[in-house]
Order: sequence, then C-alpha cells, then structure tokens
Amino acid sequence: MSVLSTLSDFPMTRMRFARRTGIQDMPQEILLMICACLPLLDLVSLSQVSRVFWLLLQDEYLWKALYRTTKIVRPAGPLVAEHSAWRLRCILISCANVKENWPPLAKKPEFTKKYTVPLIDPPEYCYLLDGRWLIAANSSIGYYYDLHEQPKPQPVLFYRPHLMALFFRCVTATNIHGHTLTFLVTETQLGKCVRRVNISRLSAFAIGPYVEPLMHYDLPQNYPGIADVVIGARLMILKPKSNYIHIQPTVYDFKDLRPCKLPPLPTEYRQHTTFYHAEYVMTKSYVLLFYTFTKASRTLETLVLACPTTPELQKNESVLQVSHRAVVDGLVLANIRVMCDDTCESGTTRITLVGKKVTNCRAPDAGLMALRLTLHPVISGEGSIAYECIDFGIIPGRDAVLLETGPDECGRGVYNTPSGHIVLFSIEAENGRLRWHKSDELSCGPGLVRHSAMAFDGYRGMLCVKTVNTARNVGLEVWTITKTTK
Repeated sequence: MSVLSTLSDFPMTRMRFARRTGIQDMPQEILLMICACLPLLDLVSLSQVSRVFWLLLQDEYLWKALYRTTKIVRPAGPLVAEHSAWRLRCILISCANVKENWPPLAKKPEFTKKYTVPLIDPPEYCYLLDGRWLIAANSSIGYYYDLHEQPKPQPVLFYRPHLMALFFRCVTATNIHGHTLTFLVTETQLGKCVRRVNISRLSAFAIGPYVEPLMHYDLPQNYPGIADVVIGARLMILKPKSNYIHIQPTVYDFKDLRPCKLPPLPTEYRQHTTFYHAEYVMTKSYVLLFYTFTKASRTLETLVLACPTTPELQKNESVLQVSHRAVVDGLVLANIRVMCDDTCESGTTRITLVGKKVTNCRAPDAGLMALRLTLHPVISGEGSIAYECIDFGIIPGRDAVLLETGPDECGRGVYNTPSGHIVLFSIEAENGRLRWHKSDELSCGPGLVRHSAMAFDGYRGMLCVKTVNTARNVGLEVWTITKTTK
C-alpha cells in the first residue's frame, strides 16, 4: 500500500479543523488562580502578551483579592470597598515598583527626576500630597508646588497665618467609612497673648490643594503649645509641649463632633507630677497610651493603657475607658507607627508597632525597635496585654524617622545621619520573624555638603530633600525612585 493511498483514507475534515491548544484555552477561573500566584510586576508584562490576557487582567475581583492578600507596604485603609479595580491595580503596581528598588533588593537605590524647586523662604516643614503636590511651610508662610508642572514647578501661596504659625502639620487617616482624609492642624499667634488651634480639611483638586476650615478654639494663656498630632479613624489627639500630668492632651471626636477626655491615671501613679515621656498611638479599634515614669530607684517604667476608640458619656462629657493594661520596665518608645492591627474571631487583638527606642530623649543615638502587643479578651475588669520586643539596630536619635507602614507587619522608611547623608531601610516579616534591611548612605551630589529628607511618600517612592551647598545656600529637591521595567 502506497503512502498516498494511506493519506487519502485519513479523514481530511479532521485535519482541516484540528488546531493546537494553549494556555489561553484554559478556563478563566484556572487562569485567574494562576495569575493570583504571580508577582505583581509579572502581571504587568502578562497583560501585554495578548488581548486575552489583557482582558483577563481587568477582572475586578482579582485585584481586590490581590490587594487583600499581597504582603507589601501599601495604604492600610479599607480601600477594597471604596476604590475601583483600576485604582487598586495602580496602587499595588506603584508599591511593587518601589519594593524592587528598595532594600533589601537594592543596596544602592537609584532615584530619577531629581529636580530643584524654587524657594520663597526656606521651609521648616514639608508634606507630599497624593504624589503630585508638595506643601512647604514655615512660621510665616505656606506654599505648594504642582510637581507635574513643566518645565519647573513654581510656588503658589497656600497658607498665611495672622501673625505667625507656631505649629504646622498635615496628617492623613482613613475614617470609619473607608475614605482617606487629610487634615491640616496649625497653632497660630493672633496677638501678644492669644493663640488659636485651627483644624481644616485638606483636599487635592486638579488646580491645587484646597483648605476647608472645620473648627478652631483659643488656647489658655498658660498652655505650652502643641508638640504633635495623632489621628485615627475617629479621634484626633493634640499632644502638648509639656510632660506635666495636669496638662492633658486635647482629644477631638470626629463622629460626634465634640471634645473627648483621656481616662485618669491609675491610683498608684497619681503621686507623680510629671511623665518622663508620653506617647499616644491610634489603631483601628484602640487608643494606646504609653506613659513612662521615673521610679525611686532611678529606673524607668512604662505604663501601657489600651482604650477602645468609642468613648462613654459621663456627666455630659465623653471619656475614653481603659480596657487593657500592662507595665513594661526600661522601655521608652518614640515616633511610633502601627505596622499591623488584626483582631481574631476569638476576640484577641494583635498589634505591631515600630518606633525609636531611647533611654535618654536627648541622646545622639537611639535604637529602631518593634513592639508586638497581644490584647486578650476582657472577661472581667481589665484585660491583660502580652508583649514582645524586637531590636533592629542603631539609628540617630535626634531627628524623626520618616516611615510608611503596611498592614502586614512591613514598613519602609528614611532617616538622616549626623554626617548629612540619607539612609533608606525596610522592615519585613519573614516566617513570622521581623527583619530589618538598610541601604548604604546616599552620597551628596556635586557641590553639596549635606542633604536631609524632609518628607517621604513610601507608597510612591518619593522624597523631598533639603540640600545645602558649599556656599551654605539652601535648596529643595524632589526625588522619585527609578521604576522597574519588565
């Protein structure tokens, strides 16, 4: 039998319609499961392979699931319900790009788009808003820059106090409805003896930031002033510039639109007149109060109080109530940020904090440390708090640490060295253990003697840097991390 006769007997219709199958022919559910296991930046490359994968990676539920499960430094608010899949995708891809160019993956991170913005007056405070607007302010003036403006951003008047601003701070939080809000808090001098606290809503529009006044109140003449602002989903705490116990912080409840009070100290601590140090931390469900006292033996003792964020009404006053309590010896934490806040079905809450561990508030060096707290359910009276301290390394103690944290025990930060350089670092959870990685010192550019980070956006990899050249002239630069292309 010849070969031709054999081929003639083969059904030609089957050969005509037979085609090669590939991964694109798999069920969509299987492909989505595979995509959920891939690195984020690989999904960007996969979406460019074919139209099939481009349409597949527009799936809304895929990006919402990735936003919940990906362990990366990202905004921690309940954004899944409030943002579109495209918005969540942009946030995750931006955070993944920064991670690829940050320690430990990059020992010497590279920044592009280093451009200098013109100064009206050297700023004392800077803030990066939505990755586009740079707010710079000092005691006499506040102005902003549109970083998308070409060829060079120009300063625009943003805020001018009545006489002078004694305090100027922008803070961002996610409210109980899942919306991300930014507030501007200032303390201004109105006259020789009159000072006022102003709280405003800060919104970003296409034409620039907009300030919407919410409330203001006058300070007593003997009040020492505001040192810091702590904000959460419901409450805002204004920390005073004093460690005297009788000078209480100002607490404001956004939900009920009324002031609130912190709980009184336990009886055994009321003989003290001052704190050695005090810190206030906001989590999703608790307000944490860290009060450090000097004992008779000249050692330090820190009292940790946990209060639910919902205050109780007592004699027409809203007062926070203590639900958990613990005492830690020899621990003084400052510049605290929340890295994890999770409540189990059993009612146990696990909170991870990171901050500077100091033994002397004026010491040149401090330690970077994480504190894991476990708040057990309250059965009767006050609940107990178990804690674990994790030391990372030595950092400068005088300047604040600029730190962005994620909801999965991860963080990304910057600190300035005494020699005038910048160091980047990251904190990651690996197999249940926290690891600290830092970069080499970022050297100054040509003609500069020192530079220092003033503002930091860890989700977009942006730095606002103040520079000093050999002629002692001050400049302001904005750096953006080099993006990974795949």
